[in-house]
Amino acid sequence: MDASVRWRPKADELALLHKEIGLNYYQRIVQPELRSAIREIVAQFTPEELYSSRRMELQELIVQRVREAVGQRYIEIDAILIRDIRLPDQIRQAIENKLQEEQEAERYEFTIIKERLEAQRKKIEAEGEAEFQRIITQSLTAQFLRFKGIEATLSLAESSNTKTIVIGGGQDGLPLILGGN
Repeated sequence: MDASVRWRPKADELALLHKEIGLNYYQRIVQPELRSAIREIVAQFTPEELYSSRRMELQELIVQRVREAVGQRYIEIDAILIRDIRLPDQIRQAIENKLQEEQEAERYEFTIIKERLEAQRKKIEAEGEAEFQRIITQSLTAQFLRFKGIEATLSLAESSNTKTIVIGGGQDGLPLILGGN
């Protein structure tokens, strides 16, 4: 793990720090506590959590632990930043494979949900169409169909494409149109 610590000596206690600890107070106080906290806290996480999902939580726990250990010893800990976590290649590859498989599973689940919704939409559409057909079928009468036939005949008669219209020539009494394109 590559981590940085932002710290500073307490200005009002600097003289005591130099007197009791000496000039190398980072190596004597901050560094050992940082290493200890990292070992202690990192042991609580799985490699997958370290590599991806709980990195910020890890960082906060380490900051808290180091502040507790160093806080009374003339030094302020401002932040600890985890810059990099390097796992062995085999573990890193296993984690990446697992994350990729999880993404594929989520994509598959999404596709299933999408297809179910599409099937539901088609069912609703078909039910609507069936209801429409039922209503239309009930309202169709011979007189209505004859009226619609007459309307169509008038439209055809006014069309420039119509050549010949034989009135009453069809089986149902509707016009028979000859010579149209």
